[in-house]
Amino acid sequence: MHSVSSPAFQATGQEAYFYVLELSLKDHWIVSTVDVDAVLGRKASLPCDVTPDVTEDRVYMVLWFRKSGGKPIYSFDVRGRSFNSALQWSDPGAFGPRAYFVTVARPAALTLSSVQLDDEGVYRCRVDFKNSPTRNFQIRLTVIDVSGVVGPLLEGSALVLVCEVRGGKIISHMSSNNHVMVNRLELLHLKRENLNTTFKCRAANTNLVPPQEKSVRLELNLPPLSVSLVNRPSKLIAGSASTLRCVAEGSRPAALITWYKENRSFDRKMVTDHSNETWSISTLLFTPTPADNGATVKCVAANPSLPMTSIDDQLQLNVVYSPLVVLTLGSTLNPHDIKEGDDVYFECNIRANPREHRISWYHNVIAPVCAEHTPQVVGAAIDEALRVRCSVHADPADVTFFWQFNNSGESFNVSPARYGTVNGSVSELRYTPASERDYGALTCRGANSVGNQAQPCVFQIVPAARPSPPRNCTISSGNNSNWIEDSTRDAEGFGDALVIRCVTGYDGGLPQLVVLEALDTASGTVRFNVTANETGRPPTKQPSSELQINASDGQYVVAYTLKPPKHAQPDILNPPPGKDFI
Repeated sequence: MHSVSSPAFQATGQEAYFYVLELSLKDHWIVSTVDVDAVLGRKASLPCDVTPDVTEDRVYMVLWFRKSGGKPIYSFDVRGRSFNSALQWSDPGAFGPRAYFVTVARPAALTLSSVQLDDEGVYRCRVDFKNSPTRNFQIRLTVIDVSGVVGPLLEGSALVLVCEVRGGKIISHMSSNNHVMVNRLELLHLKRENLNTTFKCRAANTNLVPPQEKSVRLELNLPPLSVSLVNRPSKLIAGSASTLRCVAEGSRPAALITWYKENRSFDRKMVTDHSNETWSISTLLFTPTPADNGATVKCVAANPSLPMTSIDDQLQLNVVYSPLVVLTLGSTLNPHDIKEGDDVYFECNIRANPREHRISWYHNVIAPVCAEHTPQVVGAAIDEALRVRCSVHADPADVTFFWQFNNSGESFNVSPARYGTVNGSVSELRYTPASERDYGALTCRGANSVGNQAQPCVFQIVPAARPSPPRNCTISSGNNSNWIEDSTRDAEGFGDALVIRCVTGYDGGLPQLVVLEALDTASGTVRFNVTANETGRPPTKQPSSELQINASDGQYVVAYTLKPPKHAQPDILNPPPGKDFI
C-alpha cells in the first residue's frame, strides 16, 4: 500500500479516492479475463458478479475502469440507500448515457448500447462489499464490424450461403463457369447458438497479395427462454405503493413485457422498461386495494416479431387491510312489517385480511363528534385566563381527550396537566395567552371504545375586541311571534304590539348580549328594557302599565350590545357608539 504522504494523495474529493485505490491495487489484482464480442452499432453486456459470498453481507459500490486509465468511467453507489435506489454515474467522456448497470441479471452486467469501434478494449469491474474483500473482474471487449447481415431467420430454419469469386486463376476443387467460382455453405437446422455468427468467404491464389474476403453476420428472431417475477412479496398493504419487477431472458429482439391483473392490462404509465440484447426488465408500480386480495398479477414476455411464442410468470396477491364491515337487517325480515315485540336480527358482513379475530356488537354507540358548531372564535386579552370547554356527543360517554395548539409558526400537543374532564364527554382547558404568538387554533379530539373523533373541535383564539353595534333594526306592528310581541301581548289592556328586529354585529371574539331599551322622548328615562343573547330565547321582563310600548306614545327605542365580564355582573360598554336608534 502506498504511503498517504505520497504526492499522488494531495488531491481531495471523490476523484482522489478513486485514484488512490487504483494506485494501491494495480500491482496486486490478478484475475482471469472474460472475452465478450459485440457487433458495431448494437448492444454489449459486460458481466460483473456482485453476489456476496455470505448472505449477511451487501454491496457498497461497483466501479468500472478502462485498463488504460486510472479513473473510473462508471459507478454504482449503494452506500446509505437501498439496492434498488443506488446512484448510477457514467462518465460523459466515456460511455455517457449509453451505459446502464443491470443488477437483476445473473451475473449483473454493464449494458452498453450503440457499441462504437473505440469501445473495444480491456475493462475492469471492482466490487466493494461491506465486510467481504474487494472483488475484481477483467473483461476484454471485441467490436466486430461486419459488412452485411443475413436474416433475421427463425430458429430451426435452413441457411444457404453462396460465395462467388470472379477473376484470377481457376482452382480445380471449386466449380467454375466463365472464370466465376462458386462455393456453397449449408446449415440445415439453425440453432440459438448460431446467433451473431460471422461467416467469411476468403479467396486467394497467391501469397504475393492479401486474400480477398467478404463477411456476413447471421441474425435470428428468437423467442424468450424464461420470464420470472423477482423479489416476490409475501404480502402487500392496501393503500401503499408496491413494486413488482419482471425479467425476461433470451428474446431476440428484446422481449416486450406486458402486465395483467385478472387478464386486464395495466396502464403503461405505471410501467418502466429497460433492455439489452440478453435481458428485458420491466417494473410495475401500483397501489393495491382490498379488492385486489387474491387477484392474480401476471407478466407476459413476447418477442414483438413472434407474438405467438409468449411466456409468462404470475403471482397471486396477498393484500392485507383493516376490516370492512357492512351491517344489514336480517335477510328474511321485512323492514316495513316489524312491530313492537317482534324478534329481529342483524347480519354483520366482514371482509378482512388477515381474518378478524374478534367481533363486538354495540347498541346506539357513536364515536365522538363535536356537540357545538365548529370552529368557534374565542377572544382574549394578553394574560387573560381562559377556560375553553370542548363538548362532544359520544356513546359510550367515557371519552379520552387530546388537545393541540397550532399557529403559523408552530404546532404542538398540549400537556394533559393543563386540561381535565368535567364529565365523560366534556373537557376543559385552562389557557392564558402570554404573547401574540399564543393566538392561534386550539383543537380538541376525543376517543372512546368505538373509535377516534374524525373531525376535531376547533377554537380560534383571537385578541379580544369591542363588539360591534346591532344594525338594520326595524320596527313594525304585526302578528309574527317573537320575544317582544310575546312580552307585550301578555299584559292586559296594551295597545298594538310592536315587533323589533335587529342583526347582531361582530362579537369581538366573546359571547355577546343584546339590550333593547325604550326611552321617553321628553325625559329620556328608560320606560322598558329587555336583554337577549344572539341565538336563544331570553327570559323576558314583563313591563308594568306605565312602561307599555304603544304606537301612540312618544318614545324611541335603543338597541346595543354588551360583553359578559370575567366574573359576576355584565360590564356594559359605552352605549352611544354601540347603539342603533329606532
